[in-house]
Amino acid sequence: MQDCIKPSLDYIEQNLKTDIKTEELADMAGYSVTHYRRMFGRITGMPVAGYISKKRINHALFEILAGKKAIDAVFEYGFDTYAGFYKAFVKMYGCSPMQYLTHYKNLTTKELEAILMEYNLTKTQKERIIERNGNGFYEKVLENFDLYSEKWKLIDFEFNEDIGWHHVTFYCKSELYGDCVLKIYDDDELVCEYNALLEYGGACYVKALGYEPGDHSNGAMLIERIFPGETLGDEASFEKRTAIFSELFNEMHTEPKNPDIYYSYTKWVTDNGRFGEDISKREDKELYTHALKAKEIYTEMLPVYDKKLLLHGNLNPYNIISCGEGKYKFVNPAGVIGDPVFDTGAFIFGECCWYRRSTAIPEKAEAIIDYLEKSLNIPNKILRQCFYITAVRDSCGDVGRIKFAEGVLNKEKRTL
Repeated sequence: MQDCIKPSLDYIEQNLKTDIKTEELADMAGYSVTHYRRMFGRITGMPVAGYISKKRINHALFEILAGKKAIDAVFEYGFDTYAGFYKAFVKMYGCSPMQYLTHYKNLTTKELEAILMEYNLTKTQKERIIERNGNGFYEKVLENFDLYSEKWKLIDFEFNEDIGWHHVTFYCKSELYGDCVLKIYDDDELVCEYNALLEYGGACYVKALGYEPGDHSNGAMLIERIFPGETLGDEASFEKRTAIFSELFNEMHTEPKNPDIYYSYTKWVTDNGRFGEDISKREDKELYTHALKAKEIYTEMLPVYDKKLLLHGNLNPYNIISCGEGKYKFVNPAGVIGDPVFDTGAFIFGECCWYRRSTAIPEKAEAIIDYLEKSLNIPNKILRQCFYITAVRDSCGDVGRIKFAEGVLNKEKRTL
């Protein structure tokens, strides 16, 4: 959900020492100011001004913690006086800055950096986390590592280089559970993912071992680590990848026990910046045209494809991993409710448009769609429509990928 305002959140993170206007942020996200404020509050749990103020306070505090003179730090982040910073801090946290810093008061800048090495983070990896998710998220990771380590008795951390937009992942060992994976989140997807894993109970998904909620959308969860753990995307043959996906597909959808926890696929697809009416305010009118077309196609499909099952939501080949003896399990479920047919679009999109081996070759898309038509008993036309809907939703504004999917959508199969 945070994706729809991600560019503006990144802009805030990178420009805290400048004057940030709400109008600029709304324009950047492609929303009206009123809708942006409403969306921002729903996602972050705070008004725009309060969010920016808290970010500035936190960054100033971190620089003080790292050895910078307090007066210099607060000036750089827009406070006219230290007294003004002090007043804002107490209002935000209910204590003075010095009381807040008591836990860290004996740490030098070098010692803070040493925390990185303790959890097997290199300087380059630190920079990647900050570039992808912002300095505030990186600070949150460091701040809470001791909490997670103590809670689940974790040791032997190994950083996973595949950084997500809203999370980082560490392989580790637990005295309680053995080999496991720690996922630290800065997004409300954590709640949906954790509960989806609980609902499946480790059948065709990895097991959820533990959950630690944070403030608003922050938090972490611990999941089992399975071996050898190679992704289906690492399999060289796309024919074999398609066959394995097809075998797994009919086993993976279940009726949700707690449907109120999750987004509906309809809301997920239509009520966001890529399909919603506010996309019309963006400069790229071509993208808006595709959004309208995809939304219309989806709406026409709903009377027939209206099941309310728990979907994966992001079923690409890199979210299917090997667990030995030719078996595979799913990871990273988005946790949405809808008809299983819509999970096929993400697989086709992942194969043809997005991931490391992806090559936008029409013949490849045709081969995949033809195979899934026979193996899953889903009409050829429907698979093409699911592919196009996913492309519009997941292409992050890349019209080239969307046009490729549109070409596949428009190509008529001779036997139809």
